[in-house]
Amino acid sequence: MSAEGREDSAVADRSLLTRLQKALSANSEEIFAWVQDPSREVLQALLRNPALQEPHLLALLKRGELGEDLLKKVADHELVKSSYRLKLALAQHADCPTHQRLQLLALLRLFDLPAISRLPETGPDLRMAAEQQLIRRLPTTALGNRISLARRATSAVLSELLKDKNPGILEACLSSSRLKEMSLVQYLRTGYPGEAAIRLIASHDRWRSRPSVIRALVNNRRTPAPVLIRFLPQLPSSELGNLERIHTDSLCQNLIRTEKRRRGL
Repeated sequence: MSAEGREDSAVADRSLLTRLQKALSANSEEIFAWVQDPSREVLQALLRNPALQEPHLLALLKRGELGEDLLKKVADHELVKSSYRLKLALAQHADCPTHQRLQLLALLRLFDLPAISRLPETGPDLRMAAEQQLIRRLPTTALGNRISLARRATSAVLSELLKDKNPGILEACLSSSRLKEMSLVQYLRTGYPGEAAIRLIASHDRWRSRPSVIRALVNNRRTPAPVLIRFLPQLPSSELGNLERIHTDSLCQNLIRTEKRRRGL
């Protein structure tokens, strides 16, 4: 290194040392400026400043590209352990290490979990963990909160909420733009939906004209005659024969046979 280069390096070292010292001793007002410093070393020094408080860390966590190493140190800070706002901000940060986020998920409130699972930087493993955390809490979640959750949850959580017997929850699920058609079809193929749920789905503006949903409805043994008669004319002739084996009550069987005769089968 040339003499000029060594001199520049020494100046940079002295400048960094001065900034480190100032970051360690800055007062509460000054810290807000120091959280914008580009140096990771300065920011790490700032974490040891005794005047550091929750608002300072919240301002720091609004910055991008902090790096995993720095965020690990933030996560270990005493302020984070006692502040829900900091836990949430840390979990939402793009650089938060996956293992750290997984630990934070268990500490987050119910309605913050869907937001985490929908973040663009949330990978599939973390998204699944957030969804599983939500699903585990559903049995102990109040009815009103489950209905609200159905309006904002991801498709995986909606698939679980569909199993709820409450019509208000089912209506919220059916109206959600995140409910996938295949999830509803799979639900109709299980033993969960009762007659009331089937009627609700069959009359829902969004779903009642979907061919796959119609097939799942007519192939459900609990589908009542008034729903069955509405959809029978829309079925291919090849599917009518199997329906007689599914619907064993006399009224439904008569409807199916009438439809077959109408088609000359």
